[in-house]
Amino acid sequence: NQSGTLKWCKLIGSDQYDSAEAIEVDSSGHLLISGETGGDLDGKTHPYPGNVNSVIFLMKLDSNGIIQ
Repeated sequence: NQSGTLKWCKLIGSDQYDSAEAIEVDSSGHLLISGETGGDLDGKTHPYPGNVNSVIFLMKLDSNGIIQ
């Protein structure tokens, strides 16, 4: 929060390369994360399994850490 108190912590990732490139908080308090992944992420299957190429992702979490 604005006082620096930890409200929640969540580990999100695949079994491959993951990189968050940008993290923002919108006016409604949602956390927006964009980046790239080389594996399956949050139940979404990588479109090119076994391929070394990564794909981009955009993830939105509410103020309780629930993926939207």
